[in-house]
Amino acid sequence: MPIRCDVDAVDIIEHLQQKKTGNPFVSFSTKRARKISDGTRGAGFFGKKILKVSTDNLDKLVESGAVRVITPFDVYDIISAHPKKQIRIQAGNIKSNMQRNNELLIQGQIPSSIILQMTDDK
Repeated sequence: MPIRCDVDAVDIIEHLQQKKTGNPFVSFSTKRARKISDGTRGAGFFGKKILKVSTDNLDKLVESGAVRVITPFDVYDIISAHPKKQIRIQAGNIKSNMQRNNELLIQGQIPSSIILQMTDDK
């Protein structure tokens, strides 16, 4: 089933600030380590339970329209285009936080059959 194409700035902000459950996004980090030598953070920083999806599988889901990957740059563009100034002014900080966390948002359902569960024992 194809995902809906519209992405709401407020939904993104509420997801990233953990103010609301039940929104259409899942956060993934492109890195596994807790802290990375360049000063950024990875999935291990946020908890011991780590879910991993291969980029090949994710690319196939994107091509089929099952999921959408939303980068920090996409988030910046979406939030910057919001009609309310109080929303727009958050775009830069949110993009910076996502980049620091090596974070991507996934919109849509990732099949459990391609998710690997790992733990961060460090």
